[in-house]
Amino acid sequence: MSRKHSASGASSKAGSGSHLLYGIHAVESVLQHQPKAVSELYLSKAIAEQPGRRLLQLAEARAISVRQVERDWFEENLTDLPHQKVAASYRQPAAATEAELLKWLSEKAAPHLILVLDGVQDPQNFGACVRVAEALGALAVVHPKANSASLGAATHKAAAGALAILPVVEVSNLARALQNLKQAGCWIYGAAGDSAVAIDKVDFAESSVLVMGAEGSGLRDKTRKNCDQLFAIPMSGQTNSLNVSVATGSPVQRATKAFSLIYPAKPGLPAGNASPAMEWLVMRDQNR
Repeated sequence: MSRKHSASGASSKAGSGSHLLYGIHAVESVLQHQPKAVSELYLSKAIAEQPGRRLLQLAEARAISVRQVERDWFEENLTDLPHQKVAASYRQPAAATEAELLKWLSEKAAPHLILVLDGVQDPQNFGACVRVAEALGALAVVHPKANSASLGAATHKAAAGALAILPVVEVSNLARALQNLKQAGCWIYGAAGDSAVAIDKVDFAESSVLVMGAEGSGLRDKTRKNCDQLFAIPMSGQTNSLNVSVATGSPVQRATKAFSLIYPAKPGLPAGNASPAMEWLVMRDQNR
């Protein structure tokens, strides 16, 4: 019997170095934005007509193999995962590097917004943070190599397709990366519940880096020391804490609003997709 696919692991059935992504939004996004990373699309014969047809058209337009499979295939390969009757054999492309990010910042005029996740290990939370950041116009997400969620299928599912668009930069030393971002002209803002400065009192710079810590432990000491300003999200109710992905929405939204992060259409980019992240994605794909 063939080995089952895990939520984030590889499988010989998916090909060496590949794993199965699942969920309509996650699969549709990689078909649209990272087609070279997809080797096969799996559709249940029972999938609803509209999403099934849309995914089939995307795959066929990109010459990606399509297999229509029975329910048993999903039960065997994805067990109880929320697959929505669709999956794709996917090989994670090479991640954007810190050097590429710094080069981009040196060549492109502000505004820039970067989200840093310090020790967010839960795939659902990590993916949801990426989803928020991409939806509100961030350039990239940066996270430390250690003590972070992997970019597996569960993270892709939670990101609802945003991981195929927004560059995620893994760094070996987050404190040093923050220092490098400062040297590149960015201001570093860290979320800390014990800060006396409320989020609505922060004057965000046009090149802003927002740092969110892990639930429970928050920002690490070295991370806090490299922030130019700490801020707190005021709580009016009895609940004294927020899920990190929910908490991320407030500073990201306020930062983007502060410097009117609205991007005009640009030549060579799909209509409505002129954000720096999309521009960077297109450039990196052309250079591969």
